[in-house]
Amino acid sequence: MNNFVRLSIFINLVSLVKNESTECSNNTVMIEQRTVGDNLSMSCPSQNNQIRWEHHSSNVFLRTINTPNITIFIISYLDIGTYQCLTIKDSCIRKKVVLNVQGPPVVLRTKKNIGIGETNMILIASELISFPPPDERITIKVCGAENQRKMNAIEYQSVLVNASRNNSDFEITGYRMNITIDPSTLTGETLTCIKVYVSNNIGETVFRLYLTIEFDDSDDRGPFCEHIYCYFVEI
Repeated sequence: MNNFVRLSIFINLVSLVKNESTECSNNTVMIEQRTVGDNLSMSCPSQNNQIRWEHHSSNVFLRTINTPNITIFIISYLDIGTYQCLTIKDSCIRKKVVLNVQGPPVVLRTKKNIGIGETNMILIASELISFPPPDERITIKVCGAENQRKMNAIEYQSVLVNASRNNSDFEITGYRMNITIDPSTLTGETLTCIKVYVSNNIGETVFRLYLTIEFDDSDDRGPFCEHIYCYFVEI
């Protein structure tokens, strides 16, 4: 039984922004499906070059491109959205292209809560984008070691995650992934680096956790982690 909501491979993430533009009587709507890393060329019927393209995503206007012909090189998830071609004079929308993107998981950010005390667990909360959805099972591996451990992520949640493009913030459908790692199950040695592998049926991504020993001297009773390792995680 899956722990997260299954999404279709391609998801329309866009709600069109209501603005002063108007629909032309002869406008066309196209849906383009691409994979991360692809290119996409789009053209709009020329009106003496008085044409511009606008890119919208999740009710947010992201950018204007003042040319009838555009090419998006090396497409990423941040290119998802609706591209609409308008005549500059009357803001008449002549063409719309909805771009959906699939690819391997991309980790946007990771927050760490390092467990200290008798359990000494490493707790990781990551936000990622993945179309199709990420696999439930992830792989944890000590850097430089051959051994690896496959484990289920404790929890995947389908959420809106924050992204930024051209100094504009917007939301995009993604996942929050929670992992708990018990260092004793990985190796008997002191950990300095862990690799976390996340995949879907398109591909795989990996991020590293760098670990060092730290002590908390703020407690009057002395170092809080005197007899166990306290881990600090760097991404």
